[in-house]
Parts: sequence; structure tokens; C-alpha cells
Amino acid sequence: MKILWQDIFTTQIPFTEKSDVLWNALARLANQVKSKETEIDFAWLKRSSELNWYPYLEMINDLEIAGQIVKAEQNGYDAVIIGCYCDPGLREARGLVDIPVIGLSESSMSVAQMIAGRFAVVTVWESYVPIMEKNLRLYGWESRAIANRPIRYFNMDWTRFIGAIQGDSEALMADFEQVALSCIEDGADVIIVGCGYLGPVLTLLNYRVVGDTKVPVIDCGAVGIATAECMAELYRKTGLSPSRYKTSPYPRPPASQLGAIRKRFGFD
Repeated sequence: MKILWQDIFTTQIPFTEKSDVLWNALARLANQVKSKETEIDFAWLKRSSELNWYPYLEMINDLEIAGQIVKAEQNGYDAVIIGCYCDPGLREARGLVDIPVIGLSESSMSVAQMIAGRFAVVTVWESYVPIMEKNLRLYGWESRAIANRPIRYFNMDWTRFIGAIQGDSEALMADFEQVALSCIEDGADVIIVGCGYLGPVLTLLNYRVVGDTKVPVIDCGAVGIATAECMAELYRKTGLSPSRYKTSPYPRPPASQLGAIRKRFGFD
């Protein structure tokens, strides 16, 4: 089985000069979580926006992501994981390919409902909160999240983040845990790490529960990998793929017109 982890940036993340440290960490997480027979490749965009919390710039970046996912299906991948908790380009990509396309947010919230009563999400930047709140409403799971501010954040310091990967993790985990504990006080009995970079790093640091609360921490990256394997197996063995019914959220454009329209807009 071949799975692609599609990142939302180029190989050079705009917030740090040590992107390679993160990419190595994600590869370690993938090897830790995946089945032995599964191959996971990582892909980046040729161009990207670093300001994806602005709707217009988010839309531009999503077009690049969806285009990469179309190529992934053409290149024989069995599933694609979009490596960002905002699930950018998820609906658009599902409307273009038959292989499973996995969103970290959608899959993590699904798992949260299997192991707990009420979940909350801790993300890494204030501006991501509205996007994640929109997805929570779109997926229809508001009743399974805590009622008061189910998406919370701390503004992650990238120097601390890279330092945590390299072994100095105390400050980063304290920042995360402070917000997670506030969610628990408001009724959460499971915490989702709302970042495709932070989740894997916490797993590598063996951070499994919040302090001494016994409240589990869901790594959205690990869940994304496991979900991709599961859905790829279902697609391979049963043909399960996105609905193309006229009321589905994933209608597929007519092939006879799709290429021409993409070319008209300069996407081919």
C-alpha cells in the first residue's frame, strides 16, 4: 500500500529555518504508526501561501493541494492524507479522485467520539480557530464537543517547537498543557491536538495523557495515517469511494469539461 502525506507548504516552512528537523520527525512518526507493508511518502507544494487563515489566500493554497492530490491518484497512490488540521482542500479533492482523501480534523473527531464523551481541540494559532470552528459545524459534531469554546489555542513559539523535537520539550508541553487543562475544566474528557505538526511531535515525546488527569491526547497525525490505511483497504477490497449522487457534497465534474476548464484558468 502506498500513501501520500501531502503538506500544505513548500519544503521550506515560512516560520522556521529548520524545516528539515520537522520533516525528519514526521517520517519517524509515520514509521512508528504505519503497518510494515505500507509505504508513506511526503510531498510538498511547489508554491504556497504562509497566510492561510485569510480566506482568499486559503482558497489559492487549496487549489494547489487539490491539484497535487489528483497527481497522486494518477501516480498510483492508494490514499492521501492532507497534513493540516484545518482540512484544506478536502472537499474539493474528494470531488476529483476516487481514492480516499483523509482530513486530520475529520478523522480525529471521529476517533474522539469512539473513546470519550466530549472532546476539545487545542491548536497552535489564534487565527486558525474560526476555520476549525467552521469545520466542526460542517461535520455536524458540535454536540459531541464541549459547549464553551471547543477550539482553543496557544500561539506556538517555533523556536520552542523545534527545540522540543531536539530534546528540550518542557516549555512547549507546558504551553499545550495549560490550555488542555482549561478544556478539561470545562468538560472535555479527550483532547485533540489540532495541528498536523504538533500532534506527531507530542507522540514522539511520549505525551499520551494530559498531566495526571487520565484524559487521553489524540495525535491527529497518527490518526490520519491509521485512517488512511483503513479507508484504502476498504476501497481496495470493497470499492468504497465518495458518493457521486447529485445531493452528495462530492460531485465529480464531467471529465470532458474538467480539463478544458482547468486549462482555461491556467491550472494545467
